[in-house]
Amino acid sequence: MNVQAHEVCDDARNEVFGLSEDGRLSTSDVAGDKELKRIVRDLAERSLYFFAKAVLGYKDLVRVPHLRLCNATQDYTHKWQAMFLPRGVFKTTIRTIADTLFHGLAYPNDTNLIISQTDVLGDSAILEMQQAHLEGNNPMMNWICPEMVKGGDKIKPWNSSSFNFPHRTRFTKAPSVASIGMLGRLEGQHFTILRVDDPIGEEDLNQPASMAAKIAKYSGIYSYFERVATGVIRLSGTRWGTSDLYSLLEGDGTYEVISMPAEDPVTGELLFPTLITRDFLDMLRRTDYTKYLTQYMNDVTNPRALEFSKDWLREYQLLAYEGEPACFVDGEYYKVSDGDVVLAVDPASSGDAESVLVNDTRRGKAKKSNNAAAVWLKHRSGRHFLLDYWVGRTLGKNPELQLAEETLTLYMRWRGFIRRGFVESFGAQRAFITIFEMVCKSHGVVLPFGELPRGIQKAKKVRIRTYMGAAAENGMIFIRRSHTRFEYEFTHFGQMDQIDLLDASAWCFYAFQPLDDDVTDRAIKKQHERNRNRIMMQVSQAGY
Repeated sequence: MNVQAHEVCDDARNEVFGLSEDGRLSTSDVAGDKELKRIVRDLAERSLYFFAKAVLGYKDLVRVPHLRLCNATQDYTHKWQAMFLPRGVFKTTIRTIADTLFHGLAYPNDTNLIISQTDVLGDSAILEMQQAHLEGNNPMMNWICPEMVKGGDKIKPWNSSSFNFPHRTRFTKAPSVASIGMLGRLEGQHFTILRVDDPIGEEDLNQPASMAAKIAKYSGIYSYFERVATGVIRLSGTRWGTSDLYSLLEGDGTYEVISMPAEDPVTGELLFPTLITRDFLDMLRRTDYTKYLTQYMNDVTNPRALEFSKDWLREYQLLAYEGEPACFVDGEYYKVSDGDVVLAVDPASSGDAESVLVNDTRRGKAKKSNNAAAVWLKHRSGRHFLLDYWVGRTLGKNPELQLAEETLTLYMRWRGFIRRGFVESFGAQRAFITIFEMVCKSHGVVLPFGELPRGIQKAKKVRIRTYMGAAAENGMIFIRRSHTRFEYEFTHFGQMDQIDLLDASAWCFYAFQPLDDDVTDRAIKKQHERNRNRIMMQVSQAGY
């Protein structure tokens, strides 16, 4: 086939894929066009996502994120794979039902054992495969994969807990597909693929004996393999707690572990926006934070072990009030000009993040080193408001210049309110101050930077507790809904090493000064008057 013919085929495949995505690919199209049927068959053999949506007819699947989920599922490069997903995102549909049929289309002699929380749940997957797709009730399946459709009653076994593919040619004691409960027994049958689908539930979490029994059972799951060396595991689940069955897989290099939380813990981007909405997640965070962390974020950090509680944080809105920006909480406005605003920078420890990555490599895994800058307001009332922040990695030959430019951008958004900047005073940090002053001069602005006493890694957590702890416990720290990075670091304080934004924030708390200096107070107000219109325009454009 020449290059032009290849391009025509690729265009045709893309068009068919698009028709499927729009729900405009029908059996009448396929039945009346042999070439279209060939293209659909070709796509069905290549793409689990296309097979599940166009052939099996699961119309609720959407390209983002189910295409990614399907691609990871059909990639058998890693024989043992564990994928953790929130509830209600079609993981059973994709990883148990669709992938079993998709894989069986090309490899009918492989044998699949579905292991579920109970026998009933496993059998329901078996029945859906049979009744919805393999017994002639799915017209698209009949046209595209006729060899998989049961032709009469000669195929055995064919019952509620097992069946053989009609096009199977090599037979063993094990059927093509069988199901069993997690604590069930199965004698004399060995399989090539184990599909472990939500083997634990809430009752197991609340009954330690039940969880212990399933953990013990799973430790011997490999006895179901036909050959352990070539056996495949596709585990799908939702996290329940620090001692759930899945904790066995943590740090186990034999598994490829894929975690897909409902929202990105740093950016706040929703993974399944049509299925798990922002309003639902916000409600869950307020009413049942533990369930939010485990069932929807796949994060099993024990809330009792956290040094800072999510409940200590309060939310505010940034609004216009009397012609200037103000923090709105519980019906009250707290004007930014009525407080002390400081900016603190926490540079990467060496100033060069590439060097940090090399030096911090442990056991083949690199610790990322981030820079962070935070702008905080300490209002006269004693309330602390996080106004703005930036977190990122500066790479290349001049990381201090990149950090200085990012810091200047942050400063310019709050120019006229920020009294002073602060940075730890050693090595590359002094170089940062020099470079920052040069960058400011090129833009015609001045922000004096004060040097803070050098902190050490061991003292970081002590510093954060000391400077922020009291305000946090007393409910005097306020953030906006968009401040997901700070919320994540705050609620995981004590459980993670990468707390750069929290550290920069602690330096802001350290640097706050009482507002009893009339000169300083007058200077702040004078600056505010000069920049009021510009700041308000930024507030309105940013959509805070």
